[in-house]
Amino acid sequence: STYQENNGCNAMEFHRNIENIVAYKVSIVVTVILFSISLHWYIEHRRFDEFQGWLKKNQLEEFYHIFIRNDISTLDGVLRLTTSDILYILEKDFHTSSLESINRLSKAIEQLRKEAQLLCWLRKNGLSYVQNELHSLNFCKANGGPYDATKFSSLKCEVLIEGSSLEVNLVFCEEKNCILIYFTPIKAGNYSISIIANGKVLANCPISKEYKAGKIDTTRSGLLLPSSLLILEENQSELISFDERDKYGNQCYSMVEELYKYQFHIYALGYSADRISPQLLFIEEPDAKLHQAWITLSKAGVYSAAIYYDDKLFSENVTLVVLTNVEMKEVQKNIQMSSWNLYYEGYIRSENIMKQSETVTDKKRKVFCYISPKMLTIKEYYLKIFPKKLYSIRIQPTVKITFLDEIEPAILIKTRSNVVKLYTKHRNILVATFEKLMLKNIGGSQSFKEKQKFFYNTIENMHPRSSMTTAFIEVSRENLLNDLKKCEGIDYGGLTREFIQLLLSELLHKKGALFRKFNDDDSHALIHPNPFREKTYQNIKLYEFLGLLIGKCLVECSFGQVRQLFIKARFSRSFLSLILGYGVSWKHFASDDKLYYTGKIKYILENNPECLEIYFTEDVYDNDNKFIKVVDLETNGSQIQVVDSNKEIYLQRLAEFRLHESVSEEIDSFLKGLHFIIPDGLLSMFDENEVELLLCGMEYISVSDWKANSTFLFGIDLNDKVMSWFWSILSSFSQEELSRLLQFTTGCGQLPPEGFAGLYPNFQITRAGLTDSLPTAHTCFNNLCLPLYTSREEMKKKLIIAMNEGSEGFGLV
Repeated sequence: STYQENNGCNAMEFHRNIENIVAYKVSIVVTVILFSISLHWYIEHRRFDEFQGWLKKNQLEEFYHIFIRNDISTLDGVLRLTTSDILYILEKDFHTSSLESINRLSKAIEQLRKEAQLLCWLRKNGLSYVQNELHSLNFCKANGGPYDATKFSSLKCEVLIEGSSLEVNLVFCEEKNCILIYFTPIKAGNYSISIIANGKVLANCPISKEYKAGKIDTTRSGLLLPSSLLILEENQSELISFDERDKYGNQCYSMVEELYKYQFHIYALGYSADRISPQLLFIEEPDAKLHQAWITLSKAGVYSAAIYYDDKLFSENVTLVVLTNVEMKEVQKNIQMSSWNLYYEGYIRSENIMKQSETVTDKKRKVFCYISPKMLTIKEYYLKIFPKKLYSIRIQPTVKITFLDEIEPAILIKTRSNVVKLYTKHRNILVATFEKLMLKNIGGSQSFKEKQKFFYNTIENMHPRSSMTTAFIEVSRENLLNDLKKCEGIDYGGLTREFIQLLLSELLHKKGALFRKFNDDDSHALIHPNPFREKTYQNIKLYEFLGLLIGKCLVECSFGQVRQLFIKARFSRSFLSLILGYGVSWKHFASDDKLYYTGKIKYILENNPECLEIYFTEDVYDNDNKFIKVVDLETNGSQIQVVDSNKEIYLQRLAEFRLHESVSEEIDSFLKGLHFIIPDGLLSMFDENEVELLLCGMEYISVSDWKANSTFLFGIDLNDKVMSWFWSILSSFSQEELSRLLQFTTGCGQLPPEGFAGLYPNFQITRAGLTDSLPTAHTCFNNLCLPLYTSREEMKKKLIIAMNEGSEGFGLV
């Protein structure tokens, strides 16, 4: 035996002693394995005096030298000794059943020993920093000797940062035990680096390495302001913050002694381009995450500011409106008022974008600008008695106000449909009132996170949890809209989520339902209200019901992560624009109906359409491309030919008809239901992209993010083969399949804006005892119960069956 060959130990006597202790013959093998492992631990750590066994200290020391001399890796050495012991036991005359059990175990351990010879050990200090994107890895055995990395049949490196995986390239060095790793550490933080050889994660992995933010990159930095307009009072200090970023967008922090590098270039608006020097006082706080400073200007007026850092542009296009003490008091009074009688006189010379062909005169007309907490209304009076509303401008972030450098105080107000040039001596007060009301309406900042927080707080205050009641319903899975029957299930949140998701799927995604794709052949096409619905969905009240459902989802999201309920849909940009109260434009065709845009819209824009002989009309077809009628886009549109001078007007009218007017009844009904729960105008603080994120959560499902934010319970080991199969299967899934699996396990196929980190509770994986059953899920707790499958192929097959057949069921698990 190995014991006799290496140190003269009497193996026969050793095993006889074991036989006196262990009653069953198979347990001999287990005892030998445990003894061998403990033996090696004492050898590796040279704790010879503490070993309580049959071997003496000098024999243990001899074992230690044999291990080093024979170049035996830790696992290989243990299994080699264990195998020799089993082979010795097999020579004894045991019962057949015992021999068969021991024989099977012996073969299994022998196979493990062969696999162990392919592994090497990666020291914690084996990762050395070379330069920003290049690292070297040294492979070595337990005794410190080099290991030939070229022996691996497969070798890869996985680098993770906050759940995101980075692209990694591996290159072998001249020394066979060394490889080079190329990756770019873009995000500051702790990186997790793992080496996977022959499908196994090497010892001491993952290795953590921290990267700090780099130097300030002025192209990525700027002032941290609520908006691009800063309202000040003369001779009064205002606090400003500096958002310092490196070239990858990581927040960094310049040293106090580097603050002198900041320079402010401030010029007064007007014909005199005098540079103003503000009073600037930096706040020095050692533990602060960003620099702040007090800025003071001594003279009222409008200023344009540009900030430089180390002679490089740090922030530009910052407008400073400095009010007198009297003006500031008036603005503060305006903010506190909620009356519609607040107005300022002025003059306008406006150009309506929708009527670009009309001649614009230079004549100024006296107008009255009424401002309320939600609206700026510009009116003129005929005969000083009869009012006429010229413009209604919602106070929201999408309205852009520009100060004009003219002799008379003037501003340019841009909305999505109009451009208004307004002259008024009360310009500064009017703009400051508009800006402060806008910030008040959206929670004080134009950043998405702050607006989202303000939106949720507003909704929760309007619909407090204490006012919620419980309704008991019976649901028929086969006919959700028309027949409610009994559904078994105990609801801790998961049943409600899944029930609403099934209703939304029925209304949004079924062919002939409330929404349709402009191009059915495009699997990624956006959906838009459907004017040609099937008989089941003809009732216009269904759109109102859909609006109520989406309002319900927003209310649930306002209650926190436990109640989050996102909509699995990709709405057209024009539909989202209409929800927000904006108009539509021919530019929406580029995202909503790509085929129509490239085939018609783009051609007309780039060419003179006169030769096409098209008129201000539109042919209407149903979903089966069957002709229905011709519609005039203008009065007597069939008599107005589209030429180069009016083609943009034609395209705009075309967009209004196809994207809005043809489905105006459906959209009005939808908004009626939505505004019953969500007040009209509250969503207008967001743009189309932000409201989609608010409604639908994160679109892309990242497997690395999923893995990094999962919790493993009751016997699940992240590194065992079952979990390796699971993550490799998920990596092979399409986004649709990942969404189905997410739907199966959480009750919702969409993620919150924070990704898997935003799920509450965290995604959980639990080991199930059975080996041949389908996976099960507890949607209320985001829990997946995964059986111990015997192969990767079987696991993938069972997962696909479960998520396809079981993703739409909310009965008892």
